[in-house]
Amino acid sequence: GEILDSISNLTSLQSLDLSKNMLIGSVPESIANMENLKFIYLSSNQLNGSIPTSLLDKVKRGLVLLSIDGNPRLCSLASCAPKNTNKHKTIAIVASVVACVIFILAIAAATFVILRRKRKKRAKLVRHPSSDGNNLQQSCSPENANNMFTFEDLARATSNFSRNNLIGQGGFGYVHKGILPDGTEVAVKQLKNGSRQGEGEFRAEIETISRVHHRHLISLIGSCSTGSQRFLVYEFVPNKTLEFHLHENMGPVMEWEKRMKIALGSARGLCYLHDD
Repeated sequence: GEILDSISNLTSLQSLDLSKNMLIGSVPESIANMENLKFIYLSSNQLNGSIPTSLLDKVKRGLVLLSIDGNPRLCSLASCAPKNTNKHKTIAIVASVVACVIFILAIAAATFVILRRKRKKRAKLVRHPSSDGNNLQQSCSPENANNMFTFEDLARATSNFSRNNLIGQGGFGYVHKGILPDGTEVAVKQLKNGSRQGEGEFRAEIETISRVHHRHLISLIGSCSTGSQRFLVYEFVPNKTLEFHLHENMGPVMEWEKRMKIALGSARGLCYLHDD
């Protein structure tokens, strides 16, 4: 069947998951009028036509997370989003565990640096608000990070922030796996909306994070601002999380020698952040 306009009567709905329901027709404009709706999953249906402009505007402003992969005739942004057919690389369990730890440390390092920077700059920022507010619609930080990205770049890389590409989430926001046009795999960290952070403060944080270089920490590739939303783009490390290999993996139990190596690597990364 089709998605009915009457669904907008569910005014308190926050998450709408209509994935894999063999739905046809277009996405109704009324969905964009649901003020409390934050997550929309329409994957693996037979929808067609264009995404309503008002809904795309909410997505660009970071107000709604929209997943539409698996609808080849449904158009979003400049073109119809293709189905992501890329496969995860397979690596030995030791390498995968260490890679996951490094990824976690990178997130922790970014959070630590951001919080410390805020405490030191709070008084200054109050006296001198950002002068870049008029340029906030879609700007990036090429002088501090290696690349600058637009929202469309990151949406294409992550298949419109597909739930299938979601590899992590927490108090900071969401992390999606993405693939750039040259084939480079990245981790796109979408910072939680509502921080009231100005463009100048965001650029200062990018400058600080870009100085963090250590063998146990992941390097920042680039960044992007669009509306009130902020994105950080890191190198991607595959093979799931440390929690998965410790508690969810059905294979052999991890040896204590490997656990010790992971702990030492984590300690070295933290030591670098605090002392070096």
